[in-house]
Amino acid sequence: MTLRFNAMVSWLTGRSVRKPRRHIVTILSVAAVSGLTIGLHIQLWSRGPAEPYIIAAEDVWTGRIGPGLYDDGALADRTAGMTKGRVRDIFSPSPPSLSLLLLPLAWLPASDRSNVWLALNLGSVWMTFWLVARMTSWPTRRPLFAVAAAAFFLLSEPFAENLARGQIYALLMSSTAAAMMAARGSVLGPARGLAICAIAKLWGGPMWLALMTARVWRTLLVASLVTLSGLMLSLYVTGLDTWHEYLWVVLPRWISTPVATVTAHQTIPAALAHLMRMDPQWNPHPAFANVPLLVFLAPATSFVLLVVTARTILKAQDPTAGIAASIVLSILVSPLGEQYHYLLLVPSCAVAIELAADGGGRRTAMLVLSLLLLGLPLPFKSSRVGELVFGVLSYPRLAGGLLLWLFLVTTRPHAPSLASMPGKIISETTPHTVPA
Repeated sequence: MTLRFNAMVSWLTGRSVRKPRRHIVTILSVAAVSGLTIGLHIQLWSRGPAEPYIIAAEDVWTGRIGPGLYDDGALADRTAGMTKGRVRDIFSPSPPSLSLLLLPLAWLPASDRSNVWLALNLGSVWMTFWLVARMTSWPTRRPLFAVAAAAFFLLSEPFAENLARGQIYALLMSSTAAAMMAARGSVLGPARGLAICAIAKLWGGPMWLALMTARVWRTLLVASLVTLSGLMLSLYVTGLDTWHEYLWVVLPRWISTPVATVTAHQTIPAALAHLMRMDPQWNPHPAFANVPLLVFLAPATSFVLLVVTARTILKAQDPTAGIAASIVLSILVSPLGEQYHYLLLVPSCAVAIELAADGGGRRTAMLVLSLLLLGLPLPFKSSRVGELVFGVLSYPRLAGGLLLWLFLVTTRPHAPSLASMPGKIISETTPHTVPA
């Protein structure tokens, strides 16, 4: 029986089992913490998918899908009708291709949707935990710390808001974890993860660039084929007029929207807009209004961070930390990004913790501060805090993301857990040695 359990855990974690009791403690403790968290927050977990998701799925299934999906006023009225006025939500700025991934919601009775959504969220969380256990060794080397990390994540404010608003980012979290597995030589899993993020949100450009830098060509080829197939199917199902509306009207409007100036959006372009763009309704008192400088500074900052991330991958023996940094960057350089978007950084946080466990030195304090800024319930959306233009409390998720990115691109492993992971790759076109 013990041998069977050891074999199962070895398959789950991707490494041999030397201390089975420690693995038992880790698995059972994380399961217990998960169950306790769900019990304490059952109302959040059972909220179900956001109403615009259901509308999009039903419109695709009934053939009513069209440019009206992006009539924000009409869609807000439909969501209000579904919730007796409690919610007024819209589908923008999500792409039409997301409706294909949501299509199964239209096949379910309304009474079952919340249960299925709960199961999907729980499955994605556990899939992420499993992939993290395969990528890193600290969850099994330090069981109590793994339990504390799982509890902190499950009780974090971004995760709670994602559940409360019925958003899809907890589901996409396992896709970013799968994309990270490209650093171990996997092809199909990372390709699926990249494709799902691209089809669902047209998101993840820096990840693709990072994998190009790492020369993971087979993964990128498969991901490109799957993404292209999904987008072409979406074009056929939702119609050319829907995509035309999205690409030429919706997307430009949201990229330049003054809503980005409010502190709810925790990205570099949004923070710079808060500093430099005046809007009578959303940002009447910027620190110094200078739109031309904003137009230059936002892409220039993103470009510099991309170059630094690429250089990190090129100079490192193991591309894992650089790929993790590119996931962080995918959030930081987005035009818009609320705090629940930061759930996609959970695999990157796991890699950073591994680096710290291997000897992060003084930078470990940087990582601890980063994780606290990313997860704690801070009142950064209040108008009083928003007035603290230069204060970190105005943009805690952004500050935490920047610190996490900085930790990943500046810390090198001293122990062999990351640098000698089984299946670790340098590229798919150059010879390399795989440790025994």
